[in-house]
Amino acid sequence: RAQLEDELSAVRLQMKVERSNRLVELAEAISIAKSIGIKSPTTPSALGAAASRGSSQVMRTEVNNQKIPLYFMGTDVLEAERTALEQRTNDDFTDGRVAEIRKE
Repeated sequence: RAQLEDELSAVRLQMKVERSNRLVELAEAISIAKSIGIKSPTTPSALGAAASRGSSQVMRTEVNNQKIPLYFMGTDVLEAERTALEQRTNDDFTDGRVAEIRKE
C-alpha cells in the first residue's frame, strides 16, 4: 500500500509539472498571437491570404503533416485554456493511472 501511495504522489507531481509547463507554453503563445494580431483560430495559409488581399494572383499551399504552432489558436482560445488550467484544483482526471492506483 505504501508503494501505491508513493506512486500516486509521483504521478500527481508529474501532472502538476506538466500543467505548469503548459501554462508557460500558453503564456508564450499568447504573447506571440497578440504581437501578430491573431485573436481567433486560423491557419498559416489563411493568415497569409489575409495579408496578401489585393494581390491578383495567389497560390496557397497547406502542409497538413506538420504541427501548426500553438499561437495560431489565437488569444481567445489560448487565454480560455490558461484560465481553466489556473483554476483547476486537481489534475487526477487527466491521468488514467490515478484511477488504477485508487482501485488497487
